[in-house]
Amino acid sequence: MMNKVTALLTDTSNPASFASRTRRRRWDRLQNLFPDIAEMNVIDLGGVVTEWELLPTRPARLTVVNLYDQEPLRADTRVFVGDACALPHQLRDERFDLVFSNSVIDQVGGHHRRLDFVDGVRRLADRYWIQTAYRYFPLDAATLFPFQQQLPLRLRAEISQHWPIGFRHADSEHEAVLLNLSIEGLSRTALRAYFPEATILTERWAGLTKSLIAVKRD
Repeated sequence: MMNKVTALLTDTSNPASFASRTRRRRWDRLQNLFPDIAEMNVIDLGGVVTEWELLPTRPARLTVVNLYDQEPLRADTRVFVGDACALPHQLRDERFDLVFSNSVIDQVGGHHRRLDFVDGVRRLADRYWIQTAYRYFPLDAATLFPFQQQLPLRLRAEISQHWPIGFRHADSEHEAVLLNLSIEGLSRTALRAYFPEATILTERWAGLTKSLIAVKRD
């Protein structure tokens, strides 16, 4: 039963899931803000190749950086196994038309790692779209547990070990503590501090702020 609930909420391969519907709205917004995306050279930090295949309009060239290897499905796509906070050396001198990142900056492992991520974004392109889970949304984006971000660390670790819904799980207390230390949804003030030159957009669900997006178009 719990697996079915998780799939209905988080399975992006299911068009009817909450996650799929949210992402479709996000893609529509992205294309409205960057109408020339079909002509762009885009880099996705922490992305998934197959999700770009679902878009009605794809960039002319796509580079994906992720900790896990993926198969490029088209000739116009490159995949690098690497850290979004310490880019592969092949990319350090490249420039792109747009940096895209979805739910990564909140999972890189703390403030100093986020600073490295932000520095990499600025070196890669003048334009960017950086999305993050909102810290004060009532449901945690990964575990779907109510108000987990606001709980003491020890309780958050307990949830990661025993809560059956979502996809942030750990087998031991030590692993669970480290996992929760590495993930932190951002507030509007925090995201603006990292990207002071950006416009901060809001994604809402049921009238509540669900996530934030730092966008720079110039």
